[in-house]
Amino acid sequence: GSYIGMVPAKGKPAHDFVGNQYPPILTTAIPGTTFVLETRKLGAISLGSPIFYRGLDVGTVLGWDLGDMARHVAIRAFVRAPFDKYVHEDSLFWNASGVSFKLGANGVQIQMESVKALLLGGISFDTRPTTKVPVAAASHHFPLYANQDAAESAGYGRLLNMMSMFSGSVAGLSPGADVTLHGLKIGEVTDVGLVFDRRIDR
Repeated sequence: GSYIGMVPAKGKPAHDFVGNQYPPILTTAIPGTTFVLETRKLGAISLGSPIFYRGLDVGTVLGWDLGDMARHVAIRAFVRAPFDKYVHEDSLFWNASGVSFKLGANGVQIQMESVKALLLGGISFDTRPTTKVPVAAASHHFPLYANQDAAESAGYGRLLNMMSMFSGSVAGLSPGADVTLHGLKIGEVTDVGLVFDRRIDR
């Protein structure tokens, strides 16, 4: 529901205040590092939402502001020490809020980070164990992906844009569908559309 947040401060007592539309960027005395996550929309993420690393609660959302002429939201994500050393420049962050359902060959798969993330919204991140990229510095910018699948797809070391032409129906095929090789996911469909072939006039 609706609520009013307050940040304690030092100074003279007062009874009248002017409220801000957006929460301020908070600071903390706890050792750690603050990173910037860019996304098109906040969704269920709010001030104080937890940040998870492999199921462990390792940080919190300190606030956000609008950037680039309000084209995206910049989330200030604080990761406590020593877990901030696991954030490298190629780490992947994704929205872990809510519950994700996926129907595949093995049946229905349910993904949920934790009950806390379900109630308060949350963010998860992970880093490849074999990474040789340096540890990310404070205020390093990362994209925030919509879910874990989108983050893993974006983490491929080499990306190739390819086009396949089908003369028959592609009913049921839509952006986001898996591209597989020998049963393993190697990519996803980014767009589906019609192309006029002048050679056969159709």
